[in-house]
Amino acid sequence: MVPIGKKINLTAELFAVCDYTLISRDGKISIIGIFDRIGSVNFPTVHPKMVLAAVLRGEKNSKLIISLEVISPAGREVLKEQNKTIQIQLTLSPFGKGNLIIDLVTFRFDTEGEYRFILKHDNKIFAQTSVILQKVNNEKSTHTVN
Repeated sequence: MVPIGKKINLTAELFAVCDYTLISRDGKISIIGIFDRIGSVNFPTVHPKMVLAAVLRGEKNSKLIISLEVISPAGREVLKEQNKTIQIQLTLSPFGKGNLIIDLVTFRFDTEGEYRFILKHDNKIFAQTSVILQKVNNEKSTHTVN
């Protein structure tokens, strides 16, 4: 087993923002409702729930500590500004794979623009995805769009 803190080669085969995920008994991940845009009439706005889903590949049986950063369009670290930290401890399988699921409930977006979701291990970025927040004219358009 690889001890925590040992540098390993880690990649994300998939990293997406979606509505819902589930993992079967045999470890298969199902991702429902992938999106990359959210419309809102007003800012700031709160999105009720979104899920970050990733499939990781690295050294078999590796114990990892994964951290999430969210960067605003202005380049600010959103979680730090909200006095939040998200770190997940994960052990990869004997085949070197692992599923990572992060639920973000009532997540606040202050302005329009692109928000980047960054996964780090050993303080190094290994995966990144983004969601664009757009101002819309009416309530009927406030759902997530792709």
